[in-house]
Amino acid sequence: ERNVLGVLTIAFDDPHHFDTDERRLLEALAEQLAIALARAQLFERDQHAATRAVRLQSVGAALLGATDRAQVCRLLADHGCAVMNAQ
Repeated sequence: ERNVLGVLTIAFDDPHHFDTDERRLLEALAEQLAIALARAQLFERDQHAATRAVRLQSVGAALLGATDRAQVCRLLADHGCAVMNAQ
């Protein structure tokens, strides 16, 4: 099953009928564009995951240094929102 990532529009001033070679070229171009878009989405997802991992590591390190329950609560309140927003 294929997922639709976008639409490729080719326009001409005058009516134009695509021959077999032109159709093949446009299909190949569309496939390459779809691959590029999918890779960009994966890259973006990986960047978000890396950012979240760094924030979680920072919170973990801060929690290791906490000396009482109040400090733990403050750290979780201060850093929890930042970690959750790094989705």
